[in-house]
Amino acid sequence: MSATNKSSAKKNKPTAKKNKFTSKISRSQKKTRISKSSRARKQDQDRLLKWRLHVHRYKTHQLQTRKHNELCPRELLRASRNSERRADTRNHKIPWLTDAFYRYVPRLYKRASLLGLPTELRQQILELTFDGFLDGGLHQWQWDRASKWKMRDLHAWVGTLSCLCPLIRIDMQWVGRKWSDILVAQEKNRIESTSLYTEKMWDQMTEWERELMLRRQEDRKALEQRLGQPGAKNARKTPRYRPHKCWACNERHPQNDPVCPPSRRDPAKWKAMTRPSTKGRMNSLLQYIVPAGQKIVFND
Repeated sequence: MSATNKSSAKKNKPTAKKNKFTSKISRSQKKTRISKSSRARKQDQDRLLKWRLHVHRYKTHQLQTRKHNELCPRELLRASRNSERRADTRNHKIPWLTDAFYRYVPRLYKRASLLGLPTELRQQILELTFDGFLDGGLHQWQWDRASKWKMRDLHAWVGTLSCLCPLIRIDMQWVGRKWSDILVAQEKNRIESTSLYTEKMWDQMTEWERELMLRRQEDRKALEQRLGQPGAKNARKTPRYRPHKCWACNERHPQNDPVCPPSRRDPAKWKAMTRPSTKGRMNSLLQYIVPAGQKIVFND
């Protein structure tokens, strides 16, 4: 028996080597399994975090609505909502932003009037209404370079002129583009000229010009920080939080205030414009409206 056992052990030696090789493969497979399991755990943790955030936001929203219904249980009337929309002239929902020829009807005007002049003369006159090009008025502008060279004051002036008449509105499309192109070209030339200042030029400049140059350098640093360009140390990464509009007053509540802002500004006017809110009232009335059913069991 001992001889047979020895011969069987010799035969089984190469099989043991094969088992070692297979054991190495199994170790690599184990490593991949462990890596996959760690990835799955991370994915599960991310899902849990997202779910907890969703639950937290839902609960805070419920608490805010409860506080709002307790402290300010009123909502706007339909007529007051429509009147507010009509009275708001600065509303962003303006039809001529999408349709340039909104309510435009070709008419004949008197020759002495502005509307009766040819289009080229009328556009040249509208160009002169902007004071940014005259007597160094360009230096007083506050540039918003992060929004692709769009200036608030210029666009506000274009909007006020285009609200006068549909014909002027159509002309302001060309005039506004020309204004923006000229201002962008002037600003680019200004940036290129500031990099060419030397010590001799610094001595020859006046105090006002030196202040202007220092302000431009500060504006350039602020622009780099806003856009996150190389050299920006404190660039904004988190988006700004803006509260949603309230369904009862159509305004934004500052700092999550549960009370509507118009009720704080003018309580008498708020009471005249609103009615008692019906939100959550149907749930309490359903138990009286819906008849309770009866369960009948047959003992057959």
